[in-house]
This record gives sequence, structure tokens and C-alpha cells, in this order.
Amino acid sequence: FIPPAWGVVGPTPREHFIELTFAVKQQGLKELHDTLLRVSTPSSAAYGQHLTNEEVNRLTAPAAQDARVIAAFLREHGFEPKDATPNGDMVVVTVPVDQAERMLATEYVELSHA
Repeated sequence: FIPPAWGVVGPTPREHFIELTFAVKQQGLKELHDTLLRVSTPSSAAYGQHLTNEEVNRLTAPAAQDARVIAAFLREHGFEPKDATPNGDMVVVTVPVDQAERMLATEYVELSHA
């Protein structure tokens, strides 16, 4: 899909590097929602007992198996994944364009605004 007013200049040079970001499904979102409502409701016994950032990260961290699948996929292609967030729900890797195309079975192109 090419947005209106944009045109393809040509293929992205193979030697250029791009950062790929993989989102890993979070867990505990219902519990987080319910907790936020409890600590924000003045009539609740838990009112004002807010979670720390560390508690939120632990609660919402992806399942270990999900993170392992992403890491294995990247390592199979010769890259070491890096967590982009404290709870590991976003993983990044910087790769040459030609590798990204093979990994993701796609083509990258450069665009120009008309």
C-alpha cells in the first residue's frame, strides 16, 4: 500500500540498516485494569494504593514462551534480540534491509512525497 501523494523511488539499498520492532503480547491486562479501577475509586478499600512501575511491569510481562519464540526466530537469522521495554513486551533488532526482507518475506522501497 502506497499512501496518496507518495511515490516509489526504488528499492531501499540492501546495505542500509533498519530497526525492526516486535510486539510481544502482554499478560495481566484485565487484572491491571481492575486494579487501576480499585485504586482510583474513593469508596474502595484499595483507594490510593497505586502500583509501582516495577509491579506494573511484572504484571504485564509477556509469557516466557512468547518471548522465547521471538528470540528464537531472530537468532535463527543471526541476530540477538534486545528488550526495548522493562517488561520485555517490545523487542528490537537492527538488521540490513536484505536480511529484513528475507526474514519477513517482503520488499522495502524508498518513497518520495510528490
